[in-house]
Order: sequence, then structure tokens, then C-alpha cells
Amino acid sequence: MSMSRTANTHIEIWPKDTPKADPSQMIAVLEEQLREVKSELATVNRVMEVPTKEREIVLRDMTCSVLDGRLGEICDARMSAFPSAYAWHAILAVASVLVPRVIVTRVNL
Repeated sequence: MSMSRTANTHIEIWPKDTPKADPSQMIAVLEEQLREVKSELATVNRVMEVPTKEREIVLRDMTCSVLDGRLGEICDARMSAFPSAYAWHAILAVASVLVPRVIVTRVNL
């Protein structure tokens, strides 16, 4: 964009024949965008709301009946501080790596 000097020696930044922005339209557009952002912020605040004691989230753990066999004993003895839903899968993953590979016997872990 070139700047030209007029007779009054002020600098004209906007070209003479170019349409200029209407401030009232710009304000209307910005107000609409602000309304949309406020609406989205309200939605985010509802989703991110921290539960209070009255509305505490209750998640049920896996039943103890899943702790079966020797792995169940190990899980119960060594990982009782953790929820069964985490401990059981972790011990199954570790045990599946430790089982020797034998072509004749199929192991279903």
C-alpha cells in the first residue's frame, strides 16, 4: 500500500477510491463473535465442572471373582492397593510376556 501526500500535507494511508470499512458493521460482527464465544465458554464450564460432595462421581470396580487362579492370588496379594480394573489387566499383560513360547500348547491370556 503506497502512501501519498495531499495538499494539506497529511499522509493518506487508505487509497482514495477504495471502499472503507463501516464501523457499525464491524461492531455488529464483533458482538456476534463475542456472543458465540460466551456461549461456547458456558458449555465448556458445564463440561469441566468439578463434582461436589453432593454430586460425587461413583465408579464401580471389577468384582473380585475375576481374580482367578495363581494370577488372581498374586494380584490380590501384591496389587491390593489398586482397583481390580487396573491391577488385573496389568498383571495379565506382564504374565503374557513371561509365558514361554511353545508351539504345541496354546496359551489364552
